Parts: sequence; C-alpha cells; structure tokens
Amino acid sequence: MRQQAVRGVVRVNHSCHSVGFRRPYDAVFSYRSRFNQVMASGKSHQHSAEISRTLPKEEFYVNEIEVKKSKFVATAWHVGSAEEAMALIDRSKDVSASHNCFAYRIGGDCRASDDGEPSHTAGSPILRVIEGMNLDNVAVMVTRYFGGTKLGTGGLVRAYSSAARELLQQTPLVECKHVVEMTVKVPVDAIGIAFSVLDSLGAVKKSEIFDESGGNTFNITFAVDAEKENDALQQLKNGSRGRIVLVSE
Repeated sequence: MRQQAVRGVVRVNHSCHSVGFRRPYDAVFSYRSRFNQVMASGKSHQHSAEISRTLPKEEFYVNEIEVKKSKFVATAWHVGSAEEAMALIDRSKDVSASHNCFAYRIGGDCRASDDGEPSHTAGSPILRVIEGMNLDNVAVMVTRYFGGTKLGTGGLVRAYSSAARELLQQTPLVECKHVVEMTVKVPVDAIGIAFSVLDSLGAVKKSEIFDESGGNTFNITFAVDAEKENDALQQLKNGSRGRIVLVSE
C-alpha cells in the first residue's frame, strides 16, 4: 500500500514494533542471557568513533523529491530484523510505480535492491547513505515514479542518494542502546506477573515456547535494555516468589 507522497518529512505512527505480553494464554519466560548491542557491528569506516544511531520505534518517515519530472518518494523505518524490514517494505511498496528500491542495515546484516534499475544505481546508493550516517537497524525504500526523462546511471545514483539522504537528515535520530536477550521459565499461574513486569520495563518478546518437559510452563525469550536487566530478574523473582527462573544457555 503506497503512502501519500508529500513534500517535507512526515512522521507517521504505527504499531508494527509493539509487542505486548498480554495474551489470553500465557507464557513462561526463559532467559537466555546474551549481551548484544542492537546497533553494534558493521560500523562505517567514516564514522568508526561515533555511536551508531537509529530511528525511533513506532513511527516511519516519508519525504518526496523531484528530479527531471521523476518523483522519488523515500520512506524510512526502524527495524529489528531482516524479516521485519522486508515485511514493512513489501506492505508499503507501490506496485504501480516504476521502481521500489530499498536498502537496510541491521548490525552486520545489509541488503540492497535496485528493483529493475541499472545495477548499483539505486539500492547501493541508499545503503551507502545509511552507512555514511552511521545508522543501524534502519530500512529505507525509495519509490520512483518515472517522469519521462532518463537520468543515466550517474543521475540515478545522485537521485536515489539524495532522496534517502534528505529524508534521513530531517528525521529525529536516537543513539542505539545495548540490550540483553534472556529466556526465563514461567509457570502458567505466574504469567500475569511476568507480563506485568516485562510490560513495565518496555521489554520486547522474541519467542514463546511451551515446555512440555517442564509441566505447565513456558520458555519465553525477550529483549530488554541492558541497564534494566537486573531490575527485570529481581522483579520477576520477587513477584513470583522465586518460581520464575532464568534458563541457562
């Protein structure tokens, strides 16, 4: 579904990143403690001393430029995985447009697509903008509506680069945070307590698996800001009277 093309950056709320813990049945939390910098790895050599930045969650941003009557509509998202990036891109692309070119960077995982434009004239320039600004966990799609004038390879590189850069330079950016990924084992009757604690700490659920060998328990993996790791473990332990336990690797 194509977003309306507009001049000037538009911020739009969405709920794609909201992962709540309130579910009718529930889960057990299994913590596999694994430190992990959400935006670490793969830093641009041009900005190796800088802290990586990303877009705020829960929102996406849209901006349009025009080059020789062709319109280039850029859209950017914060993404947590390649699967999430592709889901957002596939849902937002305009099949009636000439091209829907994109790039994303998630740690060391990068991908770029020219979507029918000459090789390395669209997706790669978008990716270079992302890397050059030292951004991580970011996906950008630039949709082109052909205006009747061919731009040539150099013109395409400049146009796609400009569309991505103009959008990202106008969006609010935040520093990347370190997160801890954990798995905990939670008895069914302590699920409400676990969900309440994790919701209050802004944790993001990664997986939820029923533990057939554990007897009415679930193993749940979630991510939480590193500075909240101790609080999460302590509150889960206290709230469940020691029944919610960390699962080792």
